Amino acid sequence: MKLSRRGLLQGCIASSVVWPLSVYGTAATDQRFILLILRGAVDGLAMIPPIGDKNYGDGRSSLVDQDTISLNGDFGMHPALRPMLPLWKNKQLQIIHATGLMEATRSHFASQDLLESGVPNRYQGWLGLGLQRAFPGAKAVAVGQSVPLVLRGAEGAFSLSPKRRKQTSDTFIDLVNGMYTNDSILKEALQQSIQTKMMSATASNETDKHSVAGISKLLTDPDGPRVAVLEIGGWDTHSNQNNRLNRKLTQLGKIISSLQQQLQAVWKQTTILAVTEFGRTVRENGTKGTDHGSGSAALLLGGSVSGGEVVGDWPGLRKQDLYESRDLRITTDIRTIFKQQLRRLYGLNKQDLQVLF
Repeated sequence: MKLSRRGLLQGCIASSVVWPLSVYGTAATDQRFILLILRGAVDGLAMIPPIGDKNYGDGRSSLVDQDTISLNGDFGMHPALRPMLPLWKNKQLQIIHATGLMEATRSHFASQDLLESGVPNRYQGWLGLGLQRAFPGAKAVAVGQSVPLVLRGAEGAFSLSPKRRKQTSDTFIDLVNGMYTNDSILKEALQQSIQTKMMSATASNETDKHSVAGISKLLTDPDGPRVAVLEIGGWDTHSNQNNRLNRKLTQLGKIISSLQQQLQAVWKQTTILAVTEFGRTVRENGTKGTDHGSGSAALLLGGSVSGGEVVGDWPGLRKQDLYESRDLRITTDIRTIFKQQLRRLYGLNKQDLQVLF
């Protein structure tokens, strides 16, 4: 199975919420960039299944979706992402597979920090620092209670938060789950709580609408910010993966479709990058889920993207090809994608990128 590297180099809902115009700043560039951080580790093999790899499906029999959408004979797309199929057909979607952070730790905390900072032990983000370097003082917006690490370093970064119920984070539940491993009673109670949380995940739809509407309003304003960060949690599918992943990918497809619709006036100047901290194990576990892995897939899309390809170097899924005999091996460091977009959108040169990364 061969993936194109040319594309890697090249590519490289209504709401009543009103957010204050006072946060707008003079637009520094006409190019819009939206970073979607998919927190919890997306199973890239399920999202973009390698249907042309004869070893795909070995050890994950209950996780192979028979309704997979074929993209090119070698790779497919999860059926929940069908709303994104027109982007693929219009060559406005590029998929980077077998990507991730080379310093694999399988720790949500460490990997998310590195995904956002770009280098270890830095408390500012590659996107914030890159924007500040290209356009000092330019505005950037994040949806949430505070500015995320990836935007720190940009003097004009701010956050906006639509009202919603406070929910326990997936990473915290993961931590508690580990503590309860040897206590059958507490572990069972926790699993029941997790199932309830999963069933209520659809309650976030209204928040999604507000977030998308708010970001779109800001990005389309002539003098508004041109960079936005949206975080989507809940991708840690240790159990019952089929149902949970279907819901999350449906949510992602709706968010991207809504962004395209509401940014139609500036779609040709829009780039959206969806990334996650790491992938998941090639084999399923005993609870019809997958555990923390290494390689995953990233989605690069938008009117300014030259897409229609799955790019990178596919490592294969034979046992000897896997990382530590369990994970999809990373062949493209995800920071390569970050560098390409900073160069393409902001004109940062090799020296700038060396400073950032």
